[in-house]
Amino acid sequence: MKFSLILATIGRSEEPQRFLAALLVQTHPDYELILIDQNTDDRVERSLSPFSNQFPIVYIKTHFHGLSRARNLGLSYASGDIVGFPDDDCWYPPQLLAQVNAFFESHPNHHGLTVKPVDPLGRKLVNQASDRSCKIHRRNVLGYGKSISYCNFLRTVVTQTIGCFDESLGVGAGTPWEAGEETDYLLRAMNANYALYHCPDFSVHHPRKSLASPPERLHRALTYSRGSGRAIRKNGFPVWTIVMLSGKVLLASLYRLVFQQDGLSVRVAVTRIQGLIVGWSAKP
Repeated sequence: MKFSLILATIGRSEEPQRFLAALLVQTHPDYELILIDQNTDDRVERSLSPFSNQFPIVYIKTHFHGLSRARNLGLSYASGDIVGFPDDDCWYPPQLLAQVNAFFESHPNHHGLTVKPVDPLGRKLVNQASDRSCKIHRRNVLGYGKSISYCNFLRTVVTQTIGCFDESLGVGAGTPWEAGEETDYLLRAMNANYALYHCPDFSVHHPRKSLASPPERLHRALTYSRGSGRAIRKNGFPVWTIVMLSGKVLLASLYRLVFQQDGLSVRVAVTRIQGLIVGWSAKP
């Protein structure tokens, strides 16, 4: 099967090159990279020359921001059987595409696969994420680690049926909802009766978030949780879902406070809960 990998990038130079270098050593050779360059300079275009004759690259220069908008543009160029949405700072282990390809070939009734995010040393990035493979459904898609966009792979029939990402959701959308687009997309796929599966045996590398300042942590918690709350409400979840998620967020923060001496964790949790409520309460 052929993979179409849609990568949107802005503000980074070395990280996209690392992803391209990781593609060179993939044991599954059939893929294309659709690269949406949202930078105002030519840093990315100049870095492509060592790779231009190594594998197919569709390079698209844009003058707009917004992750969902960029991915929607990339979808219009996809020619593969399976679509992936790598971040510009993630990278694939050499065997990943072969593993995902083998999964889809041996599971013809599954239409989407999510894998585990790990740090550069292979350690879990989401501590609360399950280590068990499972079918994804409405009751667990909101759980930790099951709807991270750079870990998602979908058959093209899904993207052709579901269509575009909601451009009001996601980083750079210009709205209060700077997250939730990947969860919304998977929920829409399930609403269309497509079968999705989570397999933590396969993984994607991603850097750990740098230690942000307290204002940055609080801002990120607010903007991301507002987007999540918005996606939850958009897809018909009742208010008790927000109550349940808020309880989990608060318990996790208390754990970090007690066992990791993270004094800011409770404030971050309260901010996340506020964001979930704001996102869920907003008018459709």
